[in-house]
Amino acid sequence: MNREGRFREARMVLAANGFKCSGLRGIRFSATREDGSAIAVELRTRVHIKRDNMHANLSVCFPIREEWYLLPHDSLVEIAGETTVWLETHSWRVVGEYNSANPSRTMIRRLEEFKIGASGASGLSTASQDPLDDATVLIGTDSMPGNRWTREQDLAVLYLRKQGLRLSDPLIAELASAMNRTEASIWMRRKNFDSLDPSVPGVGLSHVAQLTTCIWAEYEQDPGRILAEGRDAFHSLLSEFTADRLTDTLRGAES
Repeated sequence: MNREGRFREARMVLAANGFKCSGLRGIRFSATREDGSAIAVELRTRVHIKRDNMHANLSVCFPIREEWYLLPHDSLVEIAGETTVWLETHSWRVVGEYNSANPSRTMIRRLEEFKIGASGASGLSTASQDPLDDATVLIGTDSMPGNRWTREQDLAVLYLRKQGLRLSDPLIAELASAMNRTEASIWMRRKNFDSLDPSVPGVGLSHVAQLTTCIWAEYEQDPGRILAEGRDAFHSLLSEFTADRLTDTLRGAES
């Protein structure tokens, strides 16, 4: 696929996330949000980091197996350092860049929160249809730019973890829906807390969000207060999940 074709796919997915893309020059373009703010984006065919792009206030957009991702370039370098040996290679140290079309599963899991949707080539109803008209079919509701984790959401996941709920429990799906995320995303956040818990050695993710780290520090200082806040956040987010069903599900998890 040529550069224009890749830009067309990226534009479709970004449009579904509220971005209007324009001004493609080489491999860079501008993505403007609905509030008028814009970000400079570099379009890539694979995961690609480059030393010259660091500290340049630049984001990168690329596909991995038909799924598209958008994140700040410097964050991508940080993730590469946490999940791969790329920064230790000759290519990075001497040439100043590294790229891969097949990143590790660990890296892909770490990139989950930056996933913005699938290329959706098979989702267009006709070949002649304007791709922007069908942009909404190309992406789910999970982890869109701007859908950042909040304190309330993190507290709810911490409370969920304390209840010992499994991924298959219906409350996970309900909570994911309330947060506009996927069940896998909720479960990954739970694993962030596992990473911080010294009683769970060797479990969890290699990267832990700063918000999660701060909440865990508060929990260690005053677990009763933080769990109470977590319970309130959990019930607030699941306000449409009837009280009886919520109580029955939690009772089952605790038994």
